Amino acid sequence: AESFLKTRDERQLDIYGQRFENASRFAAEQFETLKDPKRRELSGELVRNLERYDRANRNLFELMWRRETLLQQTLNPEGSRMRADLTKIMVSANRDSDSEAAYLAGRALERLLLGRLYLFKFLDENQVADAERVRSELGEGFSQDFDEMVASIENAERKELVTDFSEARSIYLAAFEEIVDTIQTRNQRIAQELEPLNRSIAESSEEIKLSLKADQDRLGPRVQRGNAATLRAVLIGALAAIVIASLIAFSFTRAITKSLRDLGLSQAKTAQLSREISKSEEALVKVTEDADQNAAELHRSQVLMQGLLDQTDAVIYVKDLDGRYMLVNRE
Repeated sequence: AESFLKTRDERQLDIYGQRFENASRFAAEQFETLKDPKRRELSGELVRNLERYDRANRNLFELMWRRETLLQQTLNPEGSRMRADLTKIMVSANRDSDSEAAYLAGRALERLLLGRLYLFKFLDENQVADAERVRSELGEGFSQDFDEMVASIENAERKELVTDFSEARSIYLAAFEEIVDTIQTRNQRIAQELEPLNRSIAESSEEIKLSLKADQDRLGPRVQRGNAATLRAVLIGALAAIVIASLIAFSFTRAITKSLRDLGLSQAKTAQLSREISKSEEALVKVTEDADQNAAELHRSQVLMQGLLDQTDAVIYVKDLDGRYMLVNRE
């Protein structure tokens, strides 16, 4: 919005529209998720202020379009018209050796150019002194020079040009006063409406953020302790399962070997079965090692994820279906 007011580039309006739509959606979603009464009050005020902010900006955009319309459709054409009339008077008077008329038309042209120069300076800087200078060069301050030029002109062609110049000057001055009023109204609305809304929106957003951060500072250590306890429980359970599986495999091997011997199988056959059982044991050991590796990788992944979360400036958390915090970063 500020870029458009400075540059009058309408592409900035599209950017403003997209960003404001996102901001409004985020604010509305935040309001729906907050449960704390004080935060909901702040969030509701934030939503309402965003709506007021958009209306204020739209009014400013209308004023800017009005400014551009006056400049492009009235001031620039009428300014060029006055310059053309005075130039023609100078050329005509010089051709007819009317030095007085040529001189007075030249002096009027100089004041016209100065007046237009200060008009553009006022449009850029909005200083009252520049507006007063335009009035001095083209308004009341110009009246004496204009009357002297009119009195010096007797040629019919030049009289018509003076009449056309006078008409263009009246239109130009009226448009100038309107554009001054438009710009002053715009600046007044920025100071009295937009800037207070900017401060209010920033303060509400910051207060909500600090309130949420305070809760997360309290809940964060508890959640982290819970995560560590969960990881320990998983690792202990995995180790217990490995031990139990090893004991079962050992007992199973002993029982089979004893049963085979009791059945009187040949020593070679018994040895062959023992080798097959040994291969099964090796496979079980491989499964156990894989389980250890998976548990270690799980731990490394959790440490890496927690480290990444703690380094970001954003507030990130995970809740379960009952609204309890399961994961939160330190920020």
